[in-house]
Amino acid sequence: MDNIEKLAMELEKARDAYRANSEKMTVKEAGELGASIKALMDQLSRAIASGAAPCPSCKAAPIGMVQSTTVKRVQMRYFEVGCLGCRDHRTQGMSREEAVSLWNSGKWAS
Repeated sequence: MDNIEKLAMELEKARDAYRANSEKMTVKEAGELGASIKALMDQLSRAIASGAAPCPSCKAAPIGMVQSTTVKRVQMRYFEVGCLGCRDHRTQGMSREEAVSLWNSGKWAS
């Protein structure tokens, strides 16, 4: 299991804990768990975008995401690397490496 899978599992566990306990938590506990979820989301995004160059337009660090879609009733996942500031700068690949490579070569998804 690679780091991305581990982070995704940790994130899902934290989200499940938040959903299961949201009505019982104090404001402080909810805030702390929410902050840990945000930190895991940031770590996962950075891990997916690892190796991607800064955005050529605004120089911001790109983010990484795992997306899912259904094609002919088959659920598939793909990776996306993009810039939050430059909405037209994003790439998609069936692997993280493909998405990062496309990003670094400037082959934007349409």
